[in-house]
Amino acid sequence: VYAQCIFDYMHNHLQFIQVQCGTVTAHGNILDSLINRTSQPNFARTIPLDTRVRDKQSKRLGEISQLITLKMSKSSELLPWKAKDDAPAGMHIVDLEKELRDSNQSDAAVRRACLDRIRYACTKTGFLYITNHGISENEFDEYTAAMQKDLQNLTEEQCERLSHASPDPWGIPRGLTRTGNESTAKVLKTGSSVDYCTKFTWGADTNVYPNDDFRDRMDKMFSAIQRISTTLLKLLCDALEIDNTVTDDLVTDSRGVLRFLDYPDVPPEKCSDEEVALRMGAHPDLDVITLLYQRPCPNGFVSLQAKIDGQWVDIPAIRNTIVVNFGEVLTAVSGDRVPATYHRVVCPSRDMSAGSARVSFPFFWNPKSDFRMPIPEESKFSHFLEDGKTHTTFGSFLQKAVLAIHSSESAEEK
Repeated sequence: VYAQCIFDYMHNHLQFIQVQCGTVTAHGNILDSLINRTSQPNFARTIPLDTRVRDKQSKRLGEISQLITLKMSKSSELLPWKAKDDAPAGMHIVDLEKELRDSNQSDAAVRRACLDRIRYACTKTGFLYITNHGISENEFDEYTAAMQKDLQNLTEEQCERLSHASPDPWGIPRGLTRTGNESTAKVLKTGSSVDYCTKFTWGADTNVYPNDDFRDRMDKMFSAIQRISTTLLKLLCDALEIDNTVTDDLVTDSRGVLRFLDYPDVPPEKCSDEEVALRMGAHPDLDVITLLYQRPCPNGFVSLQAKIDGQWVDIPAIRNTIVVNFGEVLTAVSGDRVPATYHRVVCPSRDMSAGSARVSFPFFWNPKSDFRMPIPEESKFSHFLEDGKTHTTFGSFLQKAVLAIHSSESAEEK
């Protein structure tokens, strides 16, 4: 695969690559696994390749690295997935198929044990993994490769059209958001970093798209994850003994939002060896639940972190799993039993810059617009409330948050 990338590079750029004495830090796991047939190759290491570009420009090696990353991203087999044992301590991996089966058992003891497990999993850390969710790794592979290809092939005219799409009735944007054009940190007043990723946002309606295949692909993934979200949310509400009326309100007429997030390799100048640099600022989610599929960085760096028991811990990509975290709506309706855990996306150190590209796609489950909710006192979103009010409708709440995002963007542009 590495050799093919070199040939592709020469073909595309007509550059003669000399074989000389030198080293390059890159994707050593591919060569190691081919040569040594190791099942768990060491990914982040410096290997002697005796290869460099004639003009000695680091830009050329960066282009080669991007080609390697692109080829690796098309097949999950080549990526450095973590094992289930690498999940943070106390963070549960829930077999969704089994728990659904047990929750419907006539045996009261089996059903009670199932609901106890679910309750403990969602109240302990605010994060969990689910397996046996109904979407195969091949489906995720095909979706990711097709999305990356379509987004990379957009013309400037298409980018402009897809970047200025009309939002839905709540003000949630649709379409393309270019890298650096949103700042989660600024909206929540936690910093000034921009979101270093390209985003494409999809909902149940009012969508924009470059072609029909793109539309069909987004609709298919949206529907698949929405089904999982519905199933999981009903199970969570049952385990938390949330009133049936409230559960129905959370599920009925909901408006899910799917976002495809494509994080490029972080340039060395954006990395830091002294302090934590961010690709997306720390934040809780505003919704009910969030389901996130993530792929690992090709160089093995873990970019997603959650604040659990006061400490930032890595949330690694584990194959065939979906990460679940909970938003402030569920915190409110559960009486603060379920935490809306802060999470962030961090940059690697400078020596891990090459191969730090990452793909994820979160699905945010929002209740219907007239759902009435209290706001937890410690909420980072409480400044969107009118003075003296402790309750609001979700639609009004969300509109104010989205308005703050747009206001932040406009101020930055000026």
